Amino acid sequence: MREIVLDTETTGLDPSQGHRLVEIGCIELVNRIPSGQTFHAYLNPERDMPAEALAIHGLTDEFLKDKPLFTQVVDDLVAFLGDAPLVIHNAAFDTGFLLNHLFLKAFRQPQVGRLYFSAAREFWRELLRGSENAALGDFEKMTLRHLGALMLARIDGKSPVEYIRDEMTKERVRRFAKRLLLEGPRSLEEELAAAQKAVESMLPGGEHFE
Repeated sequence: MREIVLDTETTGLDPSQGHRLVEIGCIELVNRIPSGQTFHAYLNPERDMPAEALAIHGLTDEFLKDKPLFTQVVDDLVAFLGDAPLVIHNAAFDTGFLLNHLFLKAFRQPQVGRLYFSAAREFWRELLRGSENAALGDFEKMTLRHLGALMLARIDGKSPVEYIRDEMTKERVRRFAKRLLLEGPRSLEEELAAAQKAVESMLPGGEHFE
């Protein structure tokens, strides 16, 4: 049986402060024994590193400044995960961070939004493969609420994303994130469809992805 142990490091814990991923690490297990196959990436968070986080993982601004963005490594990450069940400590937290990057990039680049949503969908499906059904509902809701908080924080928090500057795009992200938080999330598949519809409407003529 193949499994993947996945862990992340971030600039901090509080999404309202605009914290981001800085490291992803995965170890492949075969029959519960490390196989020697791994995936690892340091990430440029495009923000400063708080002293509290630096004291934990030691990743400095200078070290991370030339590292890739998450969206530049996500395809390789999904390929490494394959169809293996994932083992993640505090899974809703880590998964929310990963999905947040993909959703915001889709809103920023609607012409290729389908690629980001496809990566998000594939990551989610592989994450849930082999999971216990009884626990999925609460985990899914926790993940989506965390996603909504992160998206809102990256627009109106203390460290907003620099690549979303026009007010129309910001407002679309706000509406989507606030609905997740105020009305309560549905399934991730439904939220992906809703987000994709919002992104499609940003294209010239409101054209839809194939």
